[in-house]
Amino acid sequence: MEIIAAPQNIEVIYHNQPVWIEAIDKERSMAEVVILGSKERRSVPVAELEETGFVEEL
Repeated sequence: MEIIAAPQNIEVIYHNQPVWIEAIDKERSMAEVVILGSKERRSVPVAELEETGFVEEL
């Protein structure tokens, strides 16, 4: 997933909640994410992540 290597912050949503992607397991197509605002950590299917297109330069 190119989002992790991007030089910008790219907004990603999981079930209408903004998340920070910590890691990707390509074999299982799962992502380790942190729900922003709550600091809750989850393992979620990559297919359920939505890139909003909003980009913030780092």
